[in-house]
Amino acid sequence: MNKILDLEKAMMEKFDKADADEKTRNMSAAERLALQEEEDHAKEVQGRFIQKFSPAWRKKNKNKKKASKLSRKKNRK
Repeated sequence: MNKILDLEKAMMEKFDKADADEKTRNMSAAERLALQEEEDHAKEVQGRFIQKFSPAWRKKNKNKKKASKLSRKKNRK
């Protein structure tokens, strides 16, 4: 039973991929360019989101702030 479901799922994925490829082939050049720009923008926004909410980035920023505060404090003396 699982083999049949797996085959059906694989066939549906293949069909969906072929359908998506056909849609992109039938698009005009301007539509393809707009779609590509939209995808690039989404990747860029996702990267910014990951950076902004990444614990490693926050920790690094916190350490930078501490170092600069200590440096300013040392310079005042």
